This record gives sequence, structure tokens and C-alpha cells, in this order.
Amino acid sequence: MTTTLFQCLDSIPDPRCARGIRHKAATILKMITLGFACRLIAVEHILNFFQPLWHIIGPELGSDRIQLPDPTTVRRVLESVGRDEFENAFRHWVDCLVENKELTAAVDGKTLCNSVISVKSNSNSNLLVAFILC
Repeated sequence: MTTTLFQCLDSIPDPRCARGIRHKAATILKMITLGFACRLIAVEHILNFFQPLWHIIGPELGSDRIQLPDPTTVRRVLESVGRDEFENAFRHWVDCLVENKELTAAVDGKTLCNSVISVKSNSNSNLLVAFILC
């Protein structure tokens, strides 16, 4: 059975108190993920992009609300969902995609210019990109 990225995002627990929740965390995570896939990186830009489409795409993302979530709600969800939970859901999705398949990969590494994290340790931000062909 094929597991979709959205099914994996649905498995992330909502860390917020159940009282007063209007938009599910999974719905917000799906919206942000789609926004990133569309090369949008700011919460406001993502919300502006989905505004005219919300009546169509909202239900597909699991929302039963007429309006988009507020930017503050989106930020609150992004801050409260642990990076590990999101990473585990993403890894599970990728594992399902490549399970029992022979792979060919191209890997490239970059050190971001002017990205010294600590003057004392002289460590930089590094990026590793892997392009995998199934």
C-alpha cells in the first residue's frame, strides 16, 4: 500500500490544547508543505496564495473551516510541532517511496557563505542535497 506525504503528516500529533482548536495541525502542515513546494517561504505569502483557492483546497487538506487559519495560528503550530516529529513523518514517507527499489543517487554538498554560527567554533551552515532516482 502506498503511503502519501499527507497521510504521514496526519500522523503528527497536535501538541496544542484541544479546547479552542479551529484548524487541525495536520491541515496547517499540509498547507505549509504545499506552499514550500510552490517556492513560497513566508507564512503571509503562503496564506495569500491559498486565499482564493481555499474553498477548493481546504477540504482536500482536511479542513472543515471556511476561512484560512490566521498567520498567528500557523506560526504557533509551526513552533509547537517538534522538528523530530515532522522529520520522522517525512522520513517514513520517503522510506515508503523507495522501499524494495534499486536506487541511483547524486549527492552534492555546499557550505553557505557568511554563515558562521559561532566565532569561537568557526562552524558554518552546511547543506547536503541528494537527488535519488527510483
